[in-house]
Amino acid sequence: EDKEAVMFSKSIPQGNREPHVRK
Repeated sequence: EDKEAVMFSKSIPQGNREPHVRK
């Protein structure tokens, strides 16, 4: 539940999503 992670995920295209998940 990271707003920054969500913003980053939406910033880049779904096809080019890298595993940038902070748990």
